[in-house]
Amino acid sequence: AEERQMTCAQEVYNAITMLPQPLMCIYFILMGKWLTDDDILQARDEMSSFSEMYNYIGDGDLVNDNGDGIHNTTMNFNSSPYSSHSSYLYNDDRCISSSLLPNLHSLPPLTTMAVVTAFILHSPCSIQYHLLCAFKLPPGPKRMDHWSRRLDQTMIHWISFFLCYGLSGSIDYALISLTFTLDSMYRLFQSGHRPKRILIRMVGAFLMPVLPLVTNGYILEVMQLLAIYGVSGWLFSTYPFKGWSHGTFHLVCALSVPIYLDASTKLMVSQDAIQIAAKCAALAQATGFE
Repeated sequence: AEERQMTCAQEVYNAITMLPQPLMCIYFILMGKWLTDDDILQARDEMSSFSEMYNYIGDGDLVNDNGDGIHNTTMNFNSSPYSSHSSYLYNDDRCISSSLLPNLHSLPPLTTMAVVTAFILHSPCSIQYHLLCAFKLPPGPKRMDHWSRRLDQTMIHWISFFLCYGLSGSIDYALISLTFTLDSMYRLFQSGHRPKRILIRMVGAFLMPVLPLVTNGYILEVMQLLAIYGVSGWLFSTYPFKGWSHGTFHLVCALSVPIYLDASTKLMVSQDAIQIAAKCAALAQATGFE
């Protein structure tokens, strides 16, 4: 349709609007936004309690001559919970100590990294396609059938795969998504342009990652995502701003990224990595690294 034909400036705008998604992911990881103050406070309390127990055992007289119990024990609360022996107890080679990345205390959960990988991989492919449309590909069938467009759409399916794992933590569910992704990828590179089939599969790719959120009871997040999908779908189907609609569609879709990232940190499978990072952060704060 004529209203979907875009100028060079509009295609450049489309490319630029693909930058917020990976940038948000990088910021979320490097600035430690996947770790909350409550996580660090809880780790600090646990370390303090454990250190007090260590002091009790280490400073008390545990000699038991007659088997009646422990004699002459004294509890020493003068030692800091983060004293030298405490630092030894909690020194973990999984901690990251870098003056360049002071908020990155350890590696994030795999689920969160899966979400980040999804958007970092897709963005360059989409930018490439839109820049080719801006400066090289003429409007019409050649543009719609170009390999760069097929690659862009393929990477949307790979986003779905990574999100399915990142929002479920389930390898089984990820494998189901992988099967759908590979089949969709095969069909996308078949000869001929089949817009209806592509659209149906794209809708499925968008909705598959939402299902784990429903089963985990994240209803607010589901409602937020459905609202974002509803607005973005309206923008994509009606093009109310004509050539500027597609880039606006990208920006609305980007609103889902923080929701995905935050949800990935709440899964049970993510908590080990969260706890390690929280203890590393608490130790770094106590030893004056930050």
